[in-house]
Amino acid sequence: MLKCSTWKCKETPTRQCNSCNSKIFCKKCFTDHSDKHIEENIPCQFGKIQIKLSKAKTERLRKNINELIKSIEDQKKNILIEAIKINNQVKNLIKIAFKQLDQMIKYYKEIYNKSIFQENEFIKIQSIMKDQILFEYPTFTEIEGKLTKNTKRTKNYRIKENYLENDFKYDLLHTSSINSIIVTKDKKYVVAGCGDKTVRIWHLLEKRLEAVLQGHQHEVTCVAITNDNRYIISASYDKTIRVWNFLNKKQEHIFLGHSKCVSSIAISSNNRFIVSGSFDNTIVLWNLIERRKISRLYFHDNNVNCIAISNDMKFIISGSNDYTVIVWNLKKSQVKVNFIGHLRSISCVAITNDNDFVISGSFDSTVKVWNLVTKTEETTFYGHLSGVTCIALANHNRIVVSGSIDRILLVWDLFFGEKISMIMDNCSPINGIALTNDNLHLIVGNSNGMVRVWNLLELRLESFIHGFRKDINGVAVNFNNRNLISKSWDNNLRMWNIAENLKESVLKGHTSCVTSFGKSNNNRCFSLSYSEIIIWNLEKLKPLVISSTYNIHAFSKDDSLCALSLNNTPEDLHIWNLVKKKREVSFNGHTLNIKCTAITSDNKFVISGSDDKSLILWNLIEKRQESILTGHTSYVNSVAITNDNNFAVSGSWDKTVRIWNLIEKQQIAILLGHTSYINSISIASDDTFIVSGSYDKTIRVWDFVKRKQNIIFKGHDDGVNSIAITSDNKFIVSGSSDKTIRIWNLSEKKEEAVIIGHTQAVWNVGVVNGNKFLVSRSTDKSIIVWGIENKKMRAFISISDKAPLQKVITSKFDNKIYISSGFGISTFSIEGNTLDHDFFFDKNFEELINDELCFEDWLLHQISYSE
Repeated sequence: MLKCSTWKCKETPTRQCNSCNSKIFCKKCFTDHSDKHIEENIPCQFGKIQIKLSKAKTERLRKNINELIKSIEDQKKNILIEAIKINNQVKNLIKIAFKQLDQMIKYYKEIYNKSIFQENEFIKIQSIMKDQILFEYPTFTEIEGKLTKNTKRTKNYRIKENYLENDFKYDLLHTSSINSIIVTKDKKYVVAGCGDKTVRIWHLLEKRLEAVLQGHQHEVTCVAITNDNRYIISASYDKTIRVWNFLNKKQEHIFLGHSKCVSSIAISSNNRFIVSGSFDNTIVLWNLIERRKISRLYFHDNNVNCIAISNDMKFIISGSNDYTVIVWNLKKSQVKVNFIGHLRSISCVAITNDNDFVISGSFDSTVKVWNLVTKTEETTFYGHLSGVTCIALANHNRIVVSGSIDRILLVWDLFFGEKISMIMDNCSPINGIALTNDNLHLIVGNSNGMVRVWNLLELRLESFIHGFRKDINGVAVNFNNRNLISKSWDNNLRMWNIAENLKESVLKGHTSCVTSFGKSNNNRCFSLSYSEIIIWNLEKLKPLVISSTYNIHAFSKDDSLCALSLNNTPEDLHIWNLVKKKREVSFNGHTLNIKCTAITSDNKFVISGSDDKSLILWNLIEKRQESILTGHTSYVNSVAITNDNNFAVSGSWDKTVRIWNLIEKQQIAILLGHTSYINSISIASDDTFIVSGSYDKTIRVWDFVKRKQNIIFKGHDDGVNSIAITSDNKFIVSGSSDKTIRIWNLSEKKEEAVIIGHTQAVWNVGVVNGNKFLVSRSTDKSIIVWGIENKKMRAFISISDKAPLQKVITSKFDNKIYISSGFGISTFSIEGNTLDHDFFFDKNFEELINDELCFEDWLLHQISYSE
């Protein structure tokens, strides 16, 4: 689909400006662009949109047309094969029919030739004398064939986790726990928080997995749904609360504020507020509309395990490991009553609609009912053999259901204070239960990943859904529509036969978890893991090439050398000659991951910093280790070398900046001031000052000669991840986890500008030669080139969701940017507005990716916008 050349315009283009590199514009932007030509007195020529394909795209088009024609010819062959099968089936039918008819003829002929019969045959003879056989006229079932039906789809469609909608017919091995479960009021969907860090949505009526929501970095503890089904709220051991859009199945916001696992959440009846409980012993009230924290409640002496809100939003109920149930006055943020009586931790709480009673479940195997009016214990339900993990209260306040580690569901009558019925789930410990809005069905989530639906009236298991399979995290259907390919947490791909529901083969070769994969129409497939990329021949089920992935650390100042590590051996250092396109030397000496490197301007030495707390100086000429520099007490994150090659400066998680004499191979200074770990170090071009960026949100400028702090720049709202200095030493550029890029004026000691454009943390910034442009890289999978003077976007380079994007390095000579893909290095020319993928570390991989052009969109960067 064509897009208007104006940034962020989504309208369909209608005209083309042949005076401006054939840019295309919609009706509105066309008028604005014409006015610009008039204002600047630049002649222009407009015409109809004509698209000239590049040589590569023309080749791709023609290649794909050949593949389409081949598919059509293959279909003709398949029709003949199926026709022969039908013909053989008809022949078999005729053969069977004739055999049966011949047996009947034989029987009657035997009787015909007899004149004397046994007694037992006489009855049959009398019947035969009266019988008449009436055959229906022979017909064959009408043959209906779908011989030319086809679907068109994008060849390299992307596999996302929420595409996983299998029908659970396959035996896919392991399962993982369901920790929390809830059902929508219309009984259509079940939402669960799971032990594999995901939130999963099932269509209850169709008994299928609807979507998998990924984003949490640790096990999901609980989920909740707003009354209007607009949002899913999830909490996790990763200390976050996440807001998901139910309609488009996307993450909208992350609430941060708890210092430990968020164990429980509840949503107010008006969908405006969220209440969360945490292992940090606190309860936090959040504004869901304004996406901000309102207040924090302190009282519990131990982990808060469970939370509930009354329908009128007057009360919050919390249960804790301190064995207490507390009722809070929400308006005053004060404790109304503290119920004490359980003998072990409280696991679950609920409150009746009339605010008269609070129900709590505990690991002491009991369910207690508390009278909120008299502030006393009303009754205790005994019956479970082990800890109670969850309770569900019917909306008419008459019935409560409890689930336990003992795999038993007990139904209690709150009015009479007695047990009504017992359901033996017999599956695995019960982690979560939810009642449908009509109170007729109970949804049960088990620790083995099974979802069971029980009919409460008939006390019978109505249906069950396999929760999910731990080793499956993505699927795709092969081009012949007969096979399904799945990627897995166990480092493997699996091929499944769709028709027979059988696993056909396991594709092994990865040494770490497969993160993404894609396939072409040529029965080829690529799979990408942290350590390597493999291109497979799916017909022979064998790898065509296995290529390691790389993490680039630094370029030499003349752009001729590159320092990098293999992702499967991150403690080793490799130096590549970019001109000769070959590896020059490999070094091993670090015991943990290398985090940073710097190369001297004369290309004689390289220094590397590592998670093993050391720096190592390597001799590139003699290809040997020169010296080990020790002193840091934590990870070394960044290192830089002075322009005279005599000194190195390093920054570490130990919050220090250290200066090293490379001639004498010793530490000469420690600069103290940062209050958190240091992410980035840069040195002025005249070696007069050092700049450091830290997770403490500050940028600090240090006098290199006097070894003291000169300036502290404050302004970022989150950690500073990267810094760069303009070559004239007038400005500092910083990138932060607050999603912004900031420019700081060194002479005036103030913030010059804030550049906003990224939607996630900025991890890389660099200044291009000439100080006209800066470049930024973000976890939002984008690289943006900005004009330093006008602070406007010059170019936007994007990459697909699954491909790695590791490093962006600016050239010291030309207006060029080097971008690491993990497989090679791409070069973006700012002046020429071209992006060339011309360097790959593995020649065999380069040949295959050039042969399969459809993989390019998956694995390599693309220009999405440029001026």
